[in-house]
Amino acid sequence: MENELQILNNIEKNNNATQRDIAKNTGLSLGNVNILIKRLVKKGLLKIERLNPRTIRYILTPQGMKEKAEATYNYVVTSYRFINSLNARIDEVVEAHRLGKNSSVVLFGSKDEVFELICGRLRHTGVSVSHLQSIEQMPTVNSKLSVIIVWHPDFAALLEDKEIEYINLLEKI
Repeated sequence: MENELQILNNIEKNNNATQRDIAKNTGLSLGNVNILIKRLVKKGLLKIERLNPRTIRYILTPQGMKEKAEATYNYVVTSYRFINSLNARIDEVVEAHRLGKNSSVVLFGSKDEVFELICGRLRHTGVSVSHLQSIEQMPTVNSKLSVIIVWHPDFAALLEDKEIEYINLLEKI
């Protein structure tokens, strides 16, 4: 339903968008957009209005608007649960390693949304945070004094290859 929701959101913003426009805005292939639009029409969530032989307009039906609102609500609830789980996991790590104001944590990975959540929670607990994005930077870190935290499988694999101890926050969520 996530891809369908992207299409419904895109059509709500611009009901004159072509399938090519929708594909570009959602990152979906043109073929997938075509299939999903047909599915949305069949479900009664979307109507197609032909303006002329070459131009069509997509219209969200009342059922489509309701479905979109429910899907958005469920997405927000799921995201909030994930954030709460992530915060609880960070608190577990802080407690298990007795981290405090004089403690140091290295976040190893991309500066993405998950990084921001982790960084904010750690700083909230008073832990000093540093960030590395490359395995080449790792030798400068004294892993005996620092806890290394990752949240993406690719970065965890890099540390495993170098046999560096780390905590994968998303592993137990």
